[in-house]
Amino acid sequence: MNNTTEIYLLYLLWFNDPNVVLEEDELKDIEKEIGECIASYSTGEKYEGPWKVYKLGEEFIQKIIKNKSSESLTIKSVRMGYYHYRIIFEIISNFKKKFRDLREEINKLKENCDKEVLEVIEKVSTKLEGKIRPEAKIVGYCSYPLIIRKGKPEGKFPFSDDTSSMSFNILEVAWPWELHRKLLPWRWHIVRISKPRMVVYTGGMSDKLKRDIINAIYQHGLYEMKEKQEKIIDERLLIQLWDHMMDTLARTRSEVYLGWLTFILIILTAILIILTAILISPYIYHLIIYFLKISSLNPIMNLLNPHTY
Repeated sequence: MNNTTEIYLLYLLWFNDPNVVLEEDELKDIEKEIGECIASYSTGEKYEGPWKVYKLGEEFIQKIIKNKSSESLTIKSVRMGYYHYRIIFEIISNFKKKFRDLREEINKLKENCDKEVLEVIEKVSTKLEGKIRPEAKIVGYCSYPLIIRKGKPEGKFPFSDDTSSMSFNILEVAWPWELHRKLLPWRWHIVRISKPRMVVYTGGMSDKLKRDIINAIYQHGLYEMKEKQEKIIDERLLIQLWDHMMDTLARTRSEVYLGWLTFILIILTAILIILTAILISPYIYHLIIYFLKISSLNPIMNLLNPHTY
């Protein structure tokens, strides 16, 4: 078994003042110091929107998978992005095991990345002491992993991965103009939410949906953890995150069918209007000529029908 797995380690930094808004100079100073802290690992950096993104090389990869067999885990690439409160690690990997056998390895990956983030925080805080406002000092972080894995939950119902924790389906619907890139107008994804991580089983997912899931985790999980300075997500936040994603992302078959039926009816109505206009246009022309004749508007009639003398 060889499955590509995307691992997103989502971090939210804590500052002395939980509600501080970093000034532009402070943001640049923190960004600069973070870059210097990971310079030895970075093989390239660039801005992607407001994010400063670093591509991390083989030295970093070996550091986060130490003591792990390369036969079961292969990391293809690692990128780290920083913006304001947020740090995201994007780890693209291949696992040659069943997912339930990989939990320890994923936990180790996160544990080692946690150590790197903590080390960066300590170095940045020390270097910027006295250079930035006290309320803008970084004092900690909270985090939560998102795993996007190709395939289906393991096991057969009712004894499967998706009955072992809170799970639901997300139905991703393609916009009409995206159909040329998709075989079907919709795709199903299965989301499993638990304290250690969120796992999405998929056959392929758009970046738009990944964006919505990541922002949901931040807004309805990590930001509340930051307010209370809690490192572990609790059951209340899990249920809140589940409720939000059910309300905003989960869809039923009937909703999809109704949406596509509405779209098809609109297209058919437009085609019918165009065909009707084409078919009746000669009759409308002759009707106009007829009324012009009976109204004795010969100059106008001649302009419209120059072959009439």
